[in-house]
Amino acid sequence: MRCDLEQLLKACDPAIPAAGDLDRSRHFVDRKDGFRAELAVRLGQEGARVLCVGQTGTGKTTELLKAAEELRWHYAVVTPPLDRGLDLSLLGWHDVMVFACIWAAVQTEAVEESEAVRSLIGIIEGERTRRLADSVTLAEAAKLYVESAMTVRRLPEPNALQRFRNEHQKIKERIAKGPAQVADLCRQAVAEIEGKTGKPLIVLLDGVEKVTMKVAKSLFYDEARLALDLPFRTAIVAPHGILHQDFSADLGDFFSAEPLIMRAVSCQRDEPEGRQFFRDMIACRGGMELVEPEALEVAIDSSGGIPRQFLTVISNAARLAIAQDAPKITRDLMLRGRERAMERFFYALRDEDYEALLGFSEDRSPGPRLERLLRLLAVIEYGKVASLPRLGINPLCMPLLKRHQAAHAPEGAAASEAR
Repeated sequence: MRCDLEQLLKACDPAIPAAGDLDRSRHFVDRKDGFRAELAVRLGQEGARVLCVGQTGTGKTTELLKAAEELRWHYAVVTPPLDRGLDLSLLGWHDVMVFACIWAAVQTEAVEESEAVRSLIGIIEGERTRRLADSVTLAEAAKLYVESAMTVRRLPEPNALQRFRNEHQKIKERIAKGPAQVADLCRQAVAEIEGKTGKPLIVLLDGVEKVTMKVAKSLFYDEARLALDLPFRTAIVAPHGILHQDFSADLGDFFSAEPLIMRAVSCQRDEPEGRQFFRDMIACRGGMELVEPEALEVAIDSSGGIPRQFLTVISNAARLAIAQDAPKITRDLMLRGRERAMERFFYALRDEDYEALLGFSEDRSPGPRLERLLRLLAVIEYGKVASLPRLGINPLCMPLLKRHQAAHAPEGAAASEAR
């Protein structure tokens, strides 16, 4: 059983990445909320620039990767790793454009056929123009580093994509000397990539949601007009907080229609479809025999409808079960796993956050602190893509909220509550 629980932990722990496409496919559960269908329709339009937003852990990346799998029948789809390949504190649309075009050329094996891509590589390399190395994955880069260290005792020469991460500021300055020419080169590169693949290019830009609000304001307000230069169809996972900025009303001027919003799954006790979604999540990970039914209900109640929070509670309980050599995850272990997941709220919530939550109702948001509470996941958005959101307090915050209320109640009221 220990081995089975360790496998369940590996499958559930959000900190452990999926082993590959097979794991992602095996662990995928269809939400049936219309997100992917709407995304496919929007990306079917030439020049599409789709903004995707949602709270942390709601499943944006999971849905995007599944969409990529489905769209590859008709499109050349690439997902450049912006958060690992670029310095997000320096991010600009022309940087994204150049990096994405080179990444797409490498993934589609179009580097040799594309004169424009070689020109873009020349911009990155500066005076030391080199051919792009064949290996661009992290695993291959790591292997190259080890081999080089063992032979010549120095770092290997970076390829163009690695140099982008190492010297982002310098490359940004080179691009700034001729942004119009760079945009034209990117358009030519996309045309050459599409000519080789015979399919329209779609670039899924996951990772942009990790930028600070200062950088987000630059991207989606100050320099939003530059997004019109993006030469490919794209879906951009943007920070959820942009919906709460004054410039949010202008997003439609530069991006396709309204942002596509991923929300939490409604899974109250009287919502069987939402609860079944989470049962399916644990079933496809081989956990139905390892989690007692009552324990699973505790995990679903604790999830707040957020897949990552559900998996966090499960993985916390799995670690406890392994440590105690327990054959299954019991209700008690799941409750303790939930308490561990509550710890981050214990440290993050301030007195003014508690006061805002105490005045919360579904019909009235907690005032000007709403953006912060949504960012912390203390308040959760529910609803399907084509519906108005419903707000609710994260169930992991409720015990802390009650404790705060009791601690700050008048002495007589506290004594009465205790009785």
